[in-house]
Amino acid sequence: MIRKDGFRFWGSRCLSDDPLFAFENYTRTAQVLADTMAEAHMWAVDGVLNPSLARDIIEGLRAKMRSLVNQGYLIGGDCWLDESVNDKDTLKAGKLTIRL
Repeated sequence: MIRKDGFRFWGSRCLSDDPLFAFENYTRTAQVLADTMAEAHMWAVDGVLNPSLARDIIEGLRAKMRSLVNQGYLIGGDCWLDESVNDKDTLKAGKLTIRL
């Protein structure tokens, strides 16, 4: 990062060893999306995990992504429940995993 007439990035690579987070713009976008989605669904924390709650969360996430696409912040996005990860025992334990 350099400071000449404001702050600017010199290059776009991060120091991460993870190839998914090698570029600064990807990393910053992923962090903003994670924070935005978490804040938008605080109402679901400590709620009873049932199929309708999971559907409501998914629909809320999809609506937020559509909004970000319409505003030009994202090119596209989707989310879904991965049934291989969200088996009956995992959901009984209150653990819901949503893929983005």
